[in-house]
Amino acid sequence: MSKMQTVALHIDSKQRYSEDNVQQQTYDILGKYGCRDGGEFVKYRQDDASVDVLIKIQKECIKVIRRGEISHQQEFARLRRQLGIYQINNMSIPIETYTKQLLIDREGSFTKKFFIAYDLYVQEQKQSSNELEIQLKIL
Repeated sequence: MSKMQTVALHIDSKQRYSEDNVQQQTYDILGKYGCRDGGEFVKYRQDDASVDVLIKIQKECIKVIRRGEISHQQEFARLRRQLGIYQINNMSIPIETYTKQLLIDREGSFTKKFFIAYDLYVQEQKQSSNELEIQLKIL
């Protein structure tokens, strides 16, 4: 395992529930970056929701794990459907993601940016079309 390094994250997130109902968030946060078992990982705390986030970046797959007030795990691999469980307030809700696009921009072995476009389904009903872009910079 590599030494943990401080990393600056710039996060752009967009959720489209309908043509006239789009929510967008942009924020900058500090986290930790490291490498292990042939992959990279980034950890940070999403303070507005008291949630710890772990992002595992593999060659062609990204896994996002959230633990705290909201807990769930999502896996993104291009053109694949993934099942998961979203847990909030002692309720478990089955979710499914379909990854339409996954782009990973690397500089050597370091991922400097990634972009995910995916559809989110809750109990087999489409809830939203989503985009997530995260830029990383080692400090």
